Amino acid sequence: MENNFRLTDSQLKTLAAHILDQDRQMQFPASGYFKFISSFRFFDLQSDIDFSLFKQSFFNIP
Repeated sequence: MENNFRLTDSQLKTLAAHILDQDRQMQFPASGYFKFISSFRFFDLQSDIDFSLFKQSFFNIP
């Protein structure tokens, strides 16, 4: 059986412990933030602008 992965000469890189600790301490945003976005979208009266921009960019392809 042949070893084609060539892992014999590889070296491991060390990570600083404080970088890993910063990732562990991250938190998700509050759920009220998502409600604000959804309520804002509900009162958006010009929602057809998104579709018109899509049509304009799609049909103007050279």
